Order: sequence, then C-alpha cells, then structure tokens
Amino acid sequence: MNLNDFLIRAAADHGHRRAVELGDHGLTYTELDALAGRTSRSSPHAASPPATGWA
Repeated sequence: MNLNDFLIRAAADHGHRRAVELGDHGLTYTELDALAGRTSRSSPHAASPPATGWA
C-alpha cells in the first residue's frame, strides 16, 4: 500500500474526522486526500519512474 492508497482508504473510512492539526487550523482526512491529489498531479516528479536503487 502506498501513501495515496492509504489516504484514499482513510478518507473513505474517516471522511470528516480531523487528520492533521496545523496550529489553529486542521485538515480532515477528505481535505488531506484532496490536497495530496492536487500536489501529486502538479509535481514534476509525479511521473518519475520508481526508484530502483541503481545510480
């Protein structure tokens, strides 16, 4: 299970429950899943092949 799979499952299971506290603000599991999805699509490394350990 990778991080994306974990966030999708957590959002489905816990939805509106608080997942992360950021000072006086927090993110629910659903918000965290949506944020992770946006950042993975906008990252220049999102389409990189998996690391193999070979240089």
